[in-house]
Amino acid sequence: MVESLVHMENRTAIKVLLDYLEKTYSLNELFILGFSANSEDAFQIASIYNNHFTGVISMPGNPNINDLESLKRLANKKILMIVTEKE
Repeated sequence: MVESLVHMENRTAIKVLLDYLEKTYSLNELFILGFSANSEDAFQIASIYNNHFTGVISMPGNPNINDLESLKRLANKKILMIVTEKE
């Protein structure tokens, strides 16, 4: 479901999902996971809704370093990037 949501241009569906999760469950931490090409979207969504996420898990890591201003919003967040050295 989240993978389908990340491809939408309008990120308001993500806010609806976050509000539902926070209302329905007792959350201590909330991470967003991006896999492969979706890892760029995970970083973007986390920067938009940074007050909702504890951190980002990215496999393989692709934070889109072209958008440094949005990445700065994640300065105090936990980031786990799973990468490989294999070519």
